[in-house]
Amino acid sequence: MNLIHIPFCVNAREPVDLNGYPIHENGRARYVPFREIPLDGLDTVPKGKNGWLIDLEEIDQADPSMQKALHRFILERAVGEYKLHPKVFLIGSGNRPEDRAHASVMSSALQSRMNHITLDSNVAVTSIYGVQKGWSPLVIGYINFRVSNLNNFNGQTTVGSYACERNWERVSKMLKIWEKANQKLETKGEELSGMLGESAALDFIAFAEIKDSLITIPEILADPLGVDIPYNAGALYAITASLCSELEEKDFKKAYGFINRIPLEYQILGFRSILSRFPKLINSTEINIWTRENGDALYNF
Repeated sequence: MNLIHIPFCVNAREPVDLNGYPIHENGRARYVPFREIPLDGLDTVPKGKNGWLIDLEEIDQADPSMQKALHRFILERAVGEYKLHPKVFLIGSGNRPEDRAHASVMSSALQSRMNHITLDSNVAVTSIYGVQKGWSPLVIGYINFRVSNLNNFNGQTTVGSYACERNWERVSKMLKIWEKANQKLETKGEELSGMLGESAALDFIAFAEIKDSLITIPEILADPLGVDIPYNAGALYAITASLCSELEEKDFKKAYGFINRIPLEYQILGFRSILSRFPKLINSTEINIWTRENGDALYNF
């Protein structure tokens, strides 16, 4: 959508932030809006952008006074005596009460002013995001191997740290730091447990030990049609994630020969990851051939 993202953390704000600041002028009072909110007649869409997205973060934690301020802001798109710019889009985000994340029940008046969508964890979407953001291939391979640990949060039983998309991104950043400092992963059990919980952390370390014994990317590219393919699920996820995250576009044809030999579910991970990094390859001969044979699987798996 090419919008400017404006984070607006509702639980850290006051009604004046939405209503405007009251001032006395010529014997009367009026509300002056804050500059961060784009308004009709006062702001113009920056060149190269299509508008703004105001993200009402933690809207579920709004206290009663903020909920009342949101009524007019959302329904009438008004701030004091001004209207929101017509190119402003609104979105809210938060947790459900059953998640036990400080969420409060929104008033029916506020609920009725919004469309509600429940989002679930999705390993395919997370994998593509991770590839685009440069996550460690080890993380991408693991969450596909152990999908239950992509997000193992349970609002009724979880105590302490747990595995989730946000924490996997943190783990990925730490892996790069540890690798640069030549620090071994098997010595980082406590740090990983602090981010993922003990069970997921130990399982992740065990998965990493599998990867260290696998064929390398240079070996794959040197003989894509002849190199041995492991048949252990963890090994296949680790190899596929590493290959597709570190592959250079010029080596795609070689990588295609190898990926096309492995089981379909790993092919899907591989080609989704590669296409998220190199979108122009969607028009390549290799991808055209593969999608004719497996296209439905790519989008439905």
